Amino acid sequence: MTNDRRFQQRYSAAPLKLTLRRQYWFGVKGREYPAIGHNFSRSGIAIFSSQRFKSGAKVLVSLESHDHRLAAIPADILRCEPTGRDYLCGLHFRFDHLPDHARIAVDTVLQRLQSSLMAAA
Repeated sequence: MTNDRRFQQRYSAAPLKLTLRRQYWFGVKGREYPAIGHNFSRSGIAIFSSQRFKSGAKVLVSLESHDHRLAAIPADILRCEPTGRDYLCGLHFRFDHLPDHARIAVDTVLQRLQSSLMAAA
């Protein structure tokens, strides 16, 4: 069995409130855009957005459920494909630059968020 993130179990992200914000050089943050969750795993999320993002773009994702909230999770846009009037975008969370304690804290909240989405399914 492979540990490839593409094969991780995914859960419906529809219950989540999501926003994305582009991240530019030197920490400059762009305008905030709402998004609708499609599916979620601890390594990333697929979203529907009215805004087109380029593959490779760096964004900050804010996730909120009725129990958990994470603000400004760094992510890379892996793909962004048109689907009618919106775009389906695949994002990969990136924690490699975070200190160990922050990475552990974010992963713990993502585990809890995944558990609540799994229970809702």
